Amino acid sequence: MSLEMIESFRQIEALRKQMLETAATRSMTDREVVEISQRLDEALNHHYRLLAHQKKRAS
Repeated sequence: MSLEMIESFRQIEALRKQMLETAATRSMTDREVVEISQRLDEALNHHYRLLAHQKKRAS
């Protein structure tokens, strides 16, 4: 696993934790929770693009 993949995974986990902690004290529709969720979506999309690129290179 590349360093970029590891960092991507760490970012996903940090955002997931931040979103859950924020949502515990606010509504799931709170603007801050939604913004964190959107950043998490972007991080997940980036991670999946890295995976796809890695699989292409391995073929």
